[in-house]
Amino acid sequence: MSTDEKIIKTKVGLLKLSEMLGSVSEACFYRFKELYEKGGELALREISRRKPCPKNRVEEHVEKAVVEIALEKPAFGQVRVADELTKHGLFVSPTGVRSVWLRHDLETFRKRLKALEAKAAQEHLILTEEQLRALERAREEKEAHGEIETLHPGYLGTQDTYYVGTIKSVGRIYQQTFLDTYAKVAFAKLYDRKNALVAADLLNDRVLPAVLRAAIGEHTLQRISCSSKLMRVMMGFMILCHGGQKLFGLLDGEGHPQGLWFWAGMIEFVGGSLVALGLFASPVAFLLSGEMAVAYFMVHAHLRFWPILNGGEIVVANCFAFLYISAKGAGAISLDTWIDHRDAVIGSRARER
Repeated sequence: MSTDEKIIKTKVGLLKLSEMLGSVSEACFYRFKELYEKGGELALREISRRKPCPKNRVEEHVEKAVVEIALEKPAFGQVRVADELTKHGLFVSPTGVRSVWLRHDLETFRKRLKALEAKAAQEHLILTEEQLRALERAREEKEAHGEIETLHPGYLGTQDTYYVGTIKSVGRIYQQTFLDTYAKVAFAKLYDRKNALVAADLLNDRVLPAVLRAAIGEHTLQRISCSSKLMRVMMGFMILCHGGQKLFGLLDGEGHPQGLWFWAGMIEFVGGSLVALGLFASPVAFLLSGEMAVAYFMVHAHLRFWPILNGGEIVVANCFAFLYISAKGAGAISLDTWIDHRDAVIGSRARER
């Protein structure tokens, strides 16, 4: 991106910001707006009193050759590029080479490597040995200075614990910090202890939601969260109905079960109620998943191999649905979350006393 393009991008961003906020300083906004309406983005270029002198510039084909060799051999400096072009019959001074680089934003080795990577990705170029060595050397230098190449947010992160200080009636305060190596974004949270549990809490509470929002979007994440809560409530209610049929004869059930049927009905009725309310949801859902597996192998598996043929497809679906609920947890709208919040409030009040 050239200097003019950066300036234009900044001014266009200012116009969009003014449309969103509805008010920006009149001194700059109306001047930019008038220029944009008359001449588009090109009119927003930085206006300088200095007039360019085209006769002092190198010829167009020479400038093109300078840019090409900058990408072909990014490790070459301006003197070596000038010498290399002289061998091909193109005469340009080292200062002229640098002027061309400045116009095309290629004046540093890092910028030339970045332009080479972008061109290779867009045009699917096969890099030469020299280009690969230059990229590898730059990567080693980054790693030596603590920079690591990562592919997307959440690919790699670093986490550490820092001692903040001591607060009277609370005790020692520690900060859990997580740094994403791709986005260079940090997450932090304060705790009154340091152990593996609080380290995992930072990842679950701050880092994972942020990575998911970046990957799939805020609205999609909200829809998934609402769907999982609705699924937990409905699965708990449906298995509760099965238990009511076995135990009390509700909904055209038989009632008065004996032996294993009694215990199956108890697990389904009590467990379904707890899952629907979100109370001890994870362990109870795991128990219900195991009960569904036992029911499948005792009642359906010996008839035919495939669940669709032995009538056990609903049991298999329930088994894996409860296994998912067990791994996912009750979620925000549940008695488990309400109890945890209440205990945290009571604990903080007790420490204040």
